[in-house]
Amino acid sequence: MGLKFDPSRLDRLNDPSRTRFMDIGLVWEGFAVERPHCVVDLGAGTGFFAVRFAPFMAPGGRIHACDSSQFMVDWMKANLTPPQLESVLPTLVGESAIDLPDKSVDLLYMINVHHELEDPGRTLREARRLLRPKAPVAIIDWKKEETVFEGESHGPPLARRVEPAEIRRSLDAGGFTDIRELDSLPLNSFIVARKR
Repeated sequence: MGLKFDPSRLDRLNDPSRTRFMDIGLVWEGFAVERPHCVVDLGAGTGFFAVRFAPFMAPGGRIHACDSSQFMVDWMKANLTPPQLESVLPTLVGESAIDLPDKSVDLLYMINVHHELEDPGRTLREARRLLRPKAPVAIIDWKKEETVFEGESHGPPLARRVEPAEIRRSLDAGGFTDIRELDSLPLNSFIVARKR
């Protein structure tokens, strides 16, 4: 990925207060997928969201917590509990090369990752390869504006952020349709599309 998250700031990734402005139930509802068996969390970091989404999976379902950082994958393996690791699988990947079969994934999501991608189009083509027909891809990323919650600023510098219109264009070019922008998160754009 282009400008990677600094691993020395893990405390930010693991801060449970993130759910104050990133409501887990609202996000899952926005994905509009019921009891999936196979999910890819691309740019999973410490598995913060994968662990919280795991209860929504079908029995025996797995979330592939994918990251291009060996440090992050090793951290998840060392710090997630054995019960968590039954449904969350830490996986080292390239941002455009995920070792899963074609049409095997029920949902692929990226949370605060899109602005770090070196080649968003290539990443979305890989997502399209992985997803089953009509399965959703979801991109949640920082709004391209000052993002302040309860007096505290969040997110990367504005220059690194991406306009929702640009994300929608990338999705359209990448072979996705039914592109919807949800207005449920105060600090983040939330765009969901389905494989064409």
